Amino acid sequence: GKEDADFLNSLIQRGTRIVLIDRKVEGVSAPVILSKNEEGAYQAVSYLIQKGHKRIGIVLGLPNLGPIKERFLGYKKALLEHGIKMDPSLIAYGNSQIKGGKEACFSLLKRSDKPTALFVTNILMSIGVLKALRQLRLRCPDVISIIGFDDYECTDIFDPPLTTVAQRPYYMGYKATQVLLDIVRNNRKEVPQEIRVDVVLRVRASVRSLRGGDVKEKEPLPIKNKPLRKGER
Repeated sequence: GKEDADFLNSLIQRGTRIVLIDRKVEGVSAPVILSKNEEGAYQAVSYLIQKGHKRIGIVLGLPNLGPIKERFLGYKKALLEHGIKMDPSLIAYGNSQIKGGKEACFSLLKRSDKPTALFVTNILMSIGVLKALRQLRLRCPDVISIIGFDDYECTDIFDPPLTTVAQRPYYMGYKATQVLLDIVRNNRKEVPQEIRVDVVLRVRASVRSLRGGDVKEKEPLPIKNKPLRKGER
């Protein structure tokens, strides 16, 4: 918000060198390292569509956050390109928190025409969604399929192991440090630039195919991104 921008600009005016990670701050002229949020969301929703899902709900986080806006754009783009009309009743907000994800899941599953799959736009809300399903005694993916965004060590021990769009936080930090050191060593002013880092769709066991005769996939949806290295999860 404006307070963040004012604070960061005051630091810049004093000569502090700044590189932003994961989100832009409006009004701040500084390099920023971002994930390919829109692309990751597009791939996740396209994967659900390939598995036969058409009623795909989305659980959004704080609506003013840039990454959430971009993931919403990817969701809408995937639906549009596959000829599926977006249904506003399948959009819920979870405040980017576990409790919010749980409440968003409750609201979506109360509908008579429930979604068959959910795309959840951060890991905390994904945990909330799984907690809601457990409370309702509904099994994922038998009743509803889920794809989350973000990938941590714990996601493969969830029940079921969660299919997610994995970011590369280690590499984002490395790249930010590289840019910052270049600015300091060459005594340059920060040049506003946007560097986008690849994401990877990690297929596990939280998506059910609605297409008859499908064989369970062992490999993720083919994408151009490089796989994560061990230290980059």
